[in-house]
Amino acid sequence: MRSGSDITYLIYVDDDTIPLEPNMTLGNHLENDVVIPGEDVSDFHVRIELSDRGPAFIPLGESTINVNGQEQARPIQVIIGDVVAIGR
Repeated sequence: MRSGSDITYLIYVDDDTIPLEPNMTLGNHLENDVVIPGEDVSDFHVRIELSDRGPAFIPLGESTINVNGQEQARPIQVIIGDVVAIGR
């Protein structure tokens, strides 16, 4: 998905490159837009909302994400170059 300034945001899962779309979910369950296997990944782990300001990562339930080495349990707006990790 392209946001206001023709930027394409990508996520990398193992060897796959996936373009971000508005309101994607990531997690261990097969009903997610992106399935991430792992015992430490919740069924529905995080939702990504894409806007003109860029992607926001919203942990779901009791889930956390790691952004640039810092654990986050609350929604966080990311910028180009940020590294977001889910699980190990």
